[in-house]
Amino acid sequence: FAVCSAYRGEAVKASFWVGVDRQGLMTMDPRFTIPPYLGPGGWIALDVARGFDVDELRALAVESYRHYGSRKMLAALETPAVAAQRAAAMHSTSTRAPRARPLAPSALRAGIGPPSKKPA
Repeated sequence: FAVCSAYRGEAVKASFWVGVDRQGLMTMDPRFTIPPYLGPGGWIALDVARGFDVDELRALAVESYRHYGSRKMLAALETPAVAAQRAAAMHSTSTRAPRARPLAPSALRAGIGPPSKKPA
């Protein structure tokens, strides 16, 4: 969920997952760059060689950890009050439709599944 590196004489950088959608906005700050190899996966690198804000570093690390951590690990990370707040916020602002359940293999074999597309 986090990487600290100093690649081939570059400054020391701490890298975190932030998602591809946020990378562009974050690179407007000259301290941030999109790292090679990990960048296309939504990672951002923060130059920490000239100093850094501990709270900012912590926020980036926790966000990245929340992306990669298992449910059990995330439950251990949160206090009951924070977990309740997060759950309430997710239920009140969720606009995501429920996921469709996949058809059982027996239903697909019986021809009950969605119609197949036949070439014209």
